[in-house]
Amino acid sequence: MPDVRNIETSAKHREDAVPIEPLAGPFLVDAHTHIYDCFDKAAFFRGASANFQHAARHLGRPSAPIGCLLLTERQDGHYFRQIYDGVDTDNVGGWVFSRTAEDCSLLAQRHDGSETELLIVAGRQVATRERLEVLALGTGETFSDGLALPMALAAVVESGAVAVLPWGFGKWWFDRGRQIRNALDAGVPGQVFVGDNGGRPGLIPRPKQFGIAARRGIFDLPGSDPLPFRSEEARAGSFGFILDGAIDRLRPADGLKKLIRRQSTQPTLYGQQESVQRFVVNQLRIHALKRTRSGR
Repeated sequence: MPDVRNIETSAKHREDAVPIEPLAGPFLVDAHTHIYDCFDKAAFFRGASANFQHAARHLGRPSAPIGCLLLTERQDGHYFRQIYDGVDTDNVGGWVFSRTAEDCSLLAQRHDGSETELLIVAGRQVATRERLEVLALGTGETFSDGLALPMALAAVVESGAVAVLPWGFGKWWFDRGRQIRNALDAGVPGQVFVGDNGGRPGLIPRPKQFGIAARRGIFDLPGSDPLPFRSEEARAGSFGFILDGAIDRLRPADGLKKLIRRQSTQPTLYGQQESVQRFVVNQLRIHALKRTRSGR
């Protein structure tokens, strides 16, 4: 049977109930995570746990932090819902998933307690009319693709999700780069964020839109952004940012969003970005995949 459990406190029903302890940081957060059909799910969760542990050791943080995977699923992606409904949890390497009081968050632990505890939060990746992307973090809602960028951002903000403009190769240049700058000029700090990702080569200049955002108080919420190749299945958790604080174990997605919005300075980032060689190889593979899908 799929191992999906409920975290329920009976404090509302029994006076002798023991309160559920909050989740205490530091939280290592990967704010741009995909789970593709080609991934081995056990390898995905094992890799995420190992990446969070590696980052914690490198930062001199506790050896077992809470690792947060903020999913950014496309229109055809419904893996969070499959886990939540107990549909796809048989082959995940002994991980146990626990529902919270939210419909957009799950807690995951190895049954033997040998791995980092993971917080898995639902979210969407919205494709705009300009062929840009908007990430909606911390929501179970779906959004229509094809909206103009300002309308897509407004829809995500209105939903209560955290809205992120993620970097994409070639997507922040020329006219689309200007539209990103316009969106940053109109964006409200604490509602709109930018998002670097681990797939951007570390040796190329940092796009100037990040500097524009920083000067406006719009912070960077980066993530690993794995590509749809089996070789990418262990990348989740390898690139992101750190949040300190505590959140309600029953409503962790809501607590995480509140921590993000309360930041008065840029959160500390962690992880290494892609090498130029691997980046070039991945771009060639992406273009080949697109040609295959289009039947060319």
